[in-house]
Amino acid sequence: MWYLSPRRLPQRPRGRRSVRGPGERPDGRPRRFRVWKGRVFVARDFSLSLSFGGALQSDQSDGGRYGAPLFGGITATFWPSDWVVFDLSGAYVASGRRFNGLAGPRFRVPFFYPMALSAGFQAGVMVLKDAGVRFGVSPNAMLEFEVTRRALVGLGYALDVPVSDGAGVVHRVFLSMGYRF
Repeated sequence: MWYLSPRRLPQRPRGRRSVRGPGERPDGRPRRFRVWKGRVFVARDFSLSLSFGGALQSDQSDGGRYGAPLFGGITATFWPSDWVVFDLSGAYVASGRRFNGLAGPRFRVPFFYPMALSAGFQAGVMVLKDAGVRFGVSPNAMLEFEVTRRALVGLGYALDVPVSDGAGVVHRVFLSMGYRF
């Protein structure tokens, strides 16, 4: 009978393996990675993205008459994990001739692998044409899609609130395209 035979089980070799595993760097340090359906994905640490879309001002007396309700921007993102990212972004809103330089965290929930929902809170400098330099906050939300392991596309919303007297808020709806290094 096969279950009564005195066979030895294969022994695991002792000491250092000669072949590196998928989660190991050449110098032996562990590599951050995630596994999905048996495939190993290495976590990328940095991304750059371009954003463009519509920007509507709540108060037209604050310079909303200067141009089209459009904006463009660039965002640099540091990814310590897939759940929390840190953004540094700059945007120019054409309708109010205002520039935003914001930084802050964003919390992501990868609910279905290539897609993720995120919500964040940024704070920083807002340069308004008529009112000058102001401190401002910007809560935001985004739906992101990983087209490939490095290419990202997102649809987002941000509410820019300058902390000043008489300066109106700006509602931004945008499309973001980025590359993860």
